[in-house]
Amino acid sequence: MKIVARVKKIDNADKLYRVGADKVVSPNYIGGLRMAAEMLKPAAVSFMDELMRSELDHRLEEYVVPVHLDGHPLSDFPIHDLNNTSVLALREKDDWHYNPEKHHTMKRGAHLVLITTPSDRKILETRVS
Repeated sequence: MKIVARVKKIDNADKLYRVGADKVVSPNYIGGLRMAAEMLKPAAVSFMDELMRSELDHRLEEYVVPVHLDGHPLSDFPIHDLNNTSVLALREKDDWHYNPEKHHTMKRGAHLVLITTPSDRKILETRVS
């Protein structure tokens, strides 16, 4: 079970982690970051908002690397002919690899962050399963 906890004051996040929370979210803190980002980079914030709300054809998706692709290069991940799909990042435990190279070796359980369309996502799921 994954536990996500809400905290009013970000200073109290450590207490929730100590009692077993996997993630702690502070709406006040996130709201402050969002307001600052809106002032400094409004186009980037608008783009991410639209992706997260699925108002565009493209969406941010997460895909977990399956066992049979463990040890394979990213170039073996079957998206090369999907024109509407790109790998934005790869997360292995706490390490992020942004715009990973095609020769990067995938590890089982790693998370791929993709920008894709719903139709490409369905094709990808069929190919990988």
